[in-house]
Amino acid sequence: MAVKKPLIAHLSDLHFGNEDKQAAEPLLASLLSDPLPDFIVVTGDLAERAAPQLFRRAQEFLMEALSRFEKRGKDARVLVIPGNHDVGWRKSRAKWDRAFIEWGDGFGGFGTAGQRVVPADVSKIKFPSRWGSRKPSRYEKTSGSLLEWCEYFPEFETAFLKFDSNGLPGLWANYANGNVEPEYMDWMCRALEEYKSLPGFSECRKIALIHHHVHSLPSVEREKSVTLKDKESLMIMRNAGLFWKTMMRLGVQMVLHGHKHYATHAVIRHLVTEADGQAEEREILVLSAGSALSRDTPKEQSQSYYKIKCEAFRYTVQRIRFIERCFRPAEPEIQSRESLRLHLPKEDGVQPWSTPIDLPALESMVLPDSWDIESSHRYEAIRYDARISRDRTYKAQITMTGSCENEFGSDFIRLPFVVIGAPGRKADIACTAIDLSGNSSLETELEFHPSNVDKICFKIKLNQPLKQTDRFNVQIIIAVPKLMFPSNDYDAVGLTRFDHGLGEFSYTLTTEAKLTGLRFFSLRRSGLRQIAGDCQQLNGEWRYWPKLTQGVAELRHGLVAWYSKLV
Repeated sequence: MAVKKPLIAHLSDLHFGNEDKQAAEPLLASLLSDPLPDFIVVTGDLAERAAPQLFRRAQEFLMEALSRFEKRGKDARVLVIPGNHDVGWRKSRAKWDRAFIEWGDGFGGFGTAGQRVVPADVSKIKFPSRWGSRKPSRYEKTSGSLLEWCEYFPEFETAFLKFDSNGLPGLWANYANGNVEPEYMDWMCRALEEYKSLPGFSECRKIALIHHHVHSLPSVEREKSVTLKDKESLMIMRNAGLFWKTMMRLGVQMVLHGHKHYATHAVIRHLVTEADGQAEEREILVLSAGSALSRDTPKEQSQSYYKIKCEAFRYTVQRIRFIERCFRPAEPEIQSRESLRLHLPKEDGVQPWSTPIDLPALESMVLPDSWDIESSHRYEAIRYDARISRDRTYKAQITMTGSCENEFGSDFIRLPFVVIGAPGRKADIACTAIDLSGNSSLETELEFHPSNVDKICFKIKLNQPLKQTDRFNVQIIIAVPKLMFPSNDYDAVGLTRFDHGLGEFSYTLTTEAKLTGLRFFSLRRSGLRQIAGDCQQLNGEWRYWPKLTQGVAELRHGLVAWYSKLV
């Protein structure tokens, strides 16, 4: 099954009952602009107050969006969670549940962007009988569907964790303050343990949806009607620290929220210690969407929402602002990239190397950025044949077959390559290219990454420009003298740069000298996973290759071939 890259429209604080009516239709038109999102996420305050007629207006608006999507032949899903205005000062979910129960889930969800999957044995997951503090509270849970709290879409390698942050008893003094009850977070941790039994869940991206702030916002001021000494006491969720530390433990990559009608973003980092004692720094991208429709917005901001493009380890966030009666993209885009998690497998309980993998170099090799994303061509097959000679010269012969996907055609193919210290060694790098279809040589041009000194790119100029659907069959040979280290070194190939996917991939490593301790790893979101390999000695040379029983899908995001010694 090919993994899809989800596009998420993140809206918040629609506030029907106090909405800017002139912005409603432009917002629908903007959602329908290309590219169309796969998910529409609304992080609370759909209504100005907890009134059934206002919930109906919010529903009608979102269902109209899905109806227009359907006319365009696009499947999409809406996910909503309640904000403080949706439960009211009494903190009651009753009206919310009655309004959204027809959507099938208490938190609300409508439409489909793909198959949702839940654990088969849900009886192990016990729902708490009461939410709120240990004292009796008006805020109680009224339904218990798993889909109300976690929606997992394997086709998109994405799970949405839905939180209700209105878990505070009391009256108006806590109206804007948020809290996620510890019992709720403990339950979510137990529930996700059951989800781990689902294929691919441990590798999927996890996005948490919540209404209140988990950190301070740049524009936070105290509410004029509230005479509290702490100006930020109403603006940050009461147990924000416990929440985002729990999210780190659960492996959440992104938190989407609303509440203060102020669009901004931040990255939260925290050191997490695993059960085996290993510690690693993790980070979460936190996005505050602002308000999509409310008439109450900060002076320096207008109504807005986000479109979030999710790739393997990378997120591109575009803020869409309401300016001059139209929602338009605002600059600059927010670029965020997940750090690689290298829980390197041990062999017989012993770490296989004394010198760790150079993580920045590995990230350069396997993680793409906007400079080297390939969206103009579809790659049917790539054959990657690497060779290490006795003097440690590295040579790669790469054969690529595919077709042009660009409606305007293309006249070159670009291939990124990483050599540590590349700009200082450009005279040492040799590259030739052949058009196998016409058996003719191709002109190559060396380009250097604008900010990454280790990454270069070979621009292969085609003899004849390709039109859309035209095929190509190109072989590129790259040689770098004395590139490899005699011990504790590796070769790596990234597979996440292909926007249209990759059909087949094969890799071989040939050496004149024998490699000891050679191990193959597939690159996954959770770290490196060892895969079986094989070798053959022929004509005095050694040939190694990974045994891919599931084809390119087994590699997920890339391949790493590590050796302990070249002897």
